Amino acid sequence: MEAFLVTDEAFAAWQSGYSTDTFYESGKTSQGEINAALPSGGGAYYLLFKNNSSLRTGKEVHAGVSLHYNRWFPEWLLRLREQLWRGVQPLA
Repeated sequence: MEAFLVTDEAFAAWQSGYSTDTFYESGKTSQGEINAALPSGGGAYYLLFKNNSSLRTGKEVHAGVSLHYNRWFPEWLLRLREQLWRGVQPLA
């Protein structure tokens, strides 16, 4: 099988049968780990699995996926925002 990580726009192109840029492409493999850095900011991304190497035999794919990200804002700024949002005076 193969795994791909693509943007929303690239997914639309892929669905139409066009080749497209990917953030990650595994190549043919039976197992692996995806480690791909995505650009900062929002967006929709698709994790695709392609498993058409042997059409005669049945296949089963198991995937465990987790997303890890870093916040752009420092933690103290997020706490300050939360306190102000609730109307609580921040501590000095």
